[in-house]
Amino acid sequence: ATTERPTTRWRRGLVGIQSALCTALLLTAALLLVSFWKLTHVPTGFDAQQVLMAEMELSSPTYRFVPPAPVPGAQPKTISISQMKPPPAVGAFQQNLLLRVRAIPGVTEAGTTSALPFRNPTFGTEFKREGALPGSGFGYVFYIDTGYLPALKARVVRGRNFSSADTAGAPRVAMVSEKVAQRLFGDLNPIGQIVQNGGPVEIVGVVSDIRYEGFDRPSQPAPGQ
Repeated sequence: ATTERPTTRWRRGLVGIQSALCTALLLTAALLLVSFWKLTHVPTGFDAQQVLMAEMELSSPTYRFVPPAPVPGAQPKTISISQMKPPPAVGAFQQNLLLRVRAIPGVTEAGTTSALPFRNPTFGTEFKREGALPGSGFGYVFYIDTGYLPALKARVVRGRNFSSADTAGAPRVAMVSEKVAQRLFGDLNPIGQIVQNGGPVEIVGVVSDIRYEGFDRPSQPAPGQ
């Protein structure tokens, strides 16, 4: 059987449209696969394999941070990191929690932090460098304990991790990311350097940069206390 010439042209047109749509879909699928492959190979600064993260909010007034009372007649001052330390009840709760978590069969590492990766850091502040070449730099700040970096398999590239000797009564110490170290000290060794933020803080370690805001955003400068 034969068909009329207009019908043949219409069929050929439909076949052409279908071929073009199939080609566009295949190209889109290929681009999505390439993008997915690139996302899975973005360096995050930590290893999330077999890591469970849980976020907990202590809403009781016992655990709530109370800012220092303003002095009557005095100008309002910016609260420094040293003034933002949580009350003792928070530390006691965390220690008890970590003891219980580490006792669970199969748990190899456990730690706490005030800011989880891919959750924006809690707040930022400016650190001022002491010494012959004074300077300053901005960074996001969060608190971690001795088990946080080992749990995420984050690399300490210089210096040391926090230890059990770094208590509230000991001299204040901090670890900084590679970006903070480069921004504040350039080619100088940051270990042992003193920065000012509500008092002197000694840098004891440098950690590899960790992405905190997502796969598509570079890691931000971040000191840990």
